[in-house]
Amino acid sequence: MKIPHFFKKTVLWKKTVFMLGFFLFLICSCNDETDRLKKEIDDLQSIISLQNAYASNRKIVSVSSATTDNTDYWNITFEDNTTLQIAKSVVLSIELDETTQEYFVKLFDNQQLIFNQQEIIYPTGLVALTQDIKLLKGMELPVEFRVNPSNAIFNFDVTSADCQIKLDLVDKETIRSYVTDAEKCRITRIEPSKDANGNAKEGQYTAYIADNGAFSSYFYTLALVLSTKDRNDNQIQLSTSAIDLERKRDTGLPIVVINTENKAEILDKENWIKAAMSIDGIDKFPDYEGITEIRGRGNSTWAYPKKPFALKLDSKSEILGMPAHKRWVLLANYMDRTMIRNHISYEISRRTGMDWTVRGQFVELVLNDEHLGNYYLCEQIKPDENRVNITEMDADDLDSISITGGYILEYDSYFDEVNKFRTKIFDLPVMFQEPDEEVLQPAQFEYMQNYINHFEELLTAQNFVKTRAYASLIADTTFMDWWIVMELTSNFEAMHPKSCYFYKDRMDVLKAGPMWDFDYGTYTSSNVSGYLAKDKLYYAQLFQDPVFVAGVKERWRRFKPHLEEITELILEVGYPLEMSAKLNEEMWSLLNHENINEDNLLSFRDALYRMRSNYANRLRWLDNAILQLK
Repeated sequence: MKIPHFFKKTVLWKKTVFMLGFFLFLICSCNDETDRLKKEIDDLQSIISLQNAYASNRKIVSVSSATTDNTDYWNITFEDNTTLQIAKSVVLSIELDETTQEYFVKLFDNQQLIFNQQEIIYPTGLVALTQDIKLLKGMELPVEFRVNPSNAIFNFDVTSADCQIKLDLVDKETIRSYVTDAEKCRITRIEPSKDANGNAKEGQYTAYIADNGAFSSYFYTLALVLSTKDRNDNQIQLSTSAIDLERKRDTGLPIVVINTENKAEILDKENWIKAAMSIDGIDKFPDYEGITEIRGRGNSTWAYPKKPFALKLDSKSEILGMPAHKRWVLLANYMDRTMIRNHISYEISRRTGMDWTVRGQFVELVLNDEHLGNYYLCEQIKPDENRVNITEMDADDLDSISITGGYILEYDSYFDEVNKFRTKIFDLPVMFQEPDEEVLQPAQFEYMQNYINHFEELLTAQNFVKTRAYASLIADTTFMDWWIVMELTSNFEAMHPKSCYFYKDRMDVLKAGPMWDFDYGTYTSSNVSGYLAKDKLYYAQLFQDPVFVAGVKERWRRFKPHLEEITELILEVGYPLEMSAKLNEEMWSLLNHENINEDNLLSFRDALYRMRSNYANRLRWLDNAILQLK
């Protein structure tokens, strides 16, 4: 038996009725084939019902499978809740397009019926909602556009040969009706746009345009062009207005791209926001891709236009060649014209005897599709074998040994942490950085508070120079090294104090460090001479101790050759950042800001030269001053 091929809905109906009559005739003529013919008639009746539903534009709402008397069936339910059962030998497959909700019904003779077909509504207009974009090498940024009417149907799958959206390279003054390929960039994908709650914006789409990575800086004027039909079935092209694209010059730095969930803004320093992060290591470092949380950070720096950020990765990871950890920092260095004050200061710290010093790399930061300029991606001060190498405490570390550490304290006049105290004798503001507020127990708090107060008592005792009992509670060489770094960099943070860190491991003594926060007021000509930290914190007392003074002089003598190398290192580190500094200055000009660093009106190179000169002069003055210490 062969069922005729169906073409049009009206023809399908007539031919099906004819075939039904033909098979009724066969039943009367051939009684011995009654069962077989009855099944075929049932199949034909099912096809007739299916064709009726198709001709009547009835909508399918669901399809399921069933087996009866060893025969596999489709159960098709329509919008009026009626159900049609039809053998799978007649209907070979039924497939649902999740996007259009169309059902593709394939019959045994390979004809296809499409149920739930939507009326084709052709686009009549195309509007660009993004007027300009600025890319870095290899970057991808979104271009928002709207199609009118909002329910118009078109193919926006860029992987499809039938995609109707193209990227057109045009003159700025003229939008042409044909497409000229933009060889230096491309559309990577197009998606329906969503609002902050993840809901689709009706009629609005996002085209992602990516730099191809093979060319240097360039400027394009582009348009999106949609090929479609008008109401008379004529082929037409719709174009957006001009979209300016600038491919910024290469800076030679890794590119960090962070996109928060639903493009959420980072508004404070308390609330973590989930984000995706990728790092292009530009063949100098391994690339990275992962999930992080991000929030604001800093005290005075958070108030600046260019914001610093804290990162918390979902798993420990190596970043830009630095040892694996979850916690990282993006320093903005907003007030630093040279951008390298922190980096150079950390290098000075490494040239002394400090146990650990922050590591970091300069990067270009792109946050939620906006290039924010030069940042310093560095390690955060945390307990870890590759950072501050102390025991990380738990809440149940309360016995006589466990309670002794480890702790990280910050002396800071902002005094804004949950767990804090002022010292008994020097009245210094001390805050617990580790353990944090979720771990630290009252007994642990009390232990460390008593430890600091006892140290101050011994340091101010009447005969403290003779007994040197205070030295049993501190690693005095770390206090010497800390002081050298602060004085050499002309860092006045000890005066407040601010960002002054100290730590204590389990069953160990208090140590000074690690170093932190050198982007503001350092390496200035006004601080080339004169001590800045010699009478601050505990140093007025410490420098009364001849043993401590002798230790400072000895360590200075040992470190001085390495510290002299920093003079030229300032230029070696600074020169490669010149292009990044130029782009950064275009975004974050310091012309109208206070001149704390004395270089905001200088060119980048002149600021480097000023920093090098001030450092060399400071080193020379300090060398002479330390030699005269008694």
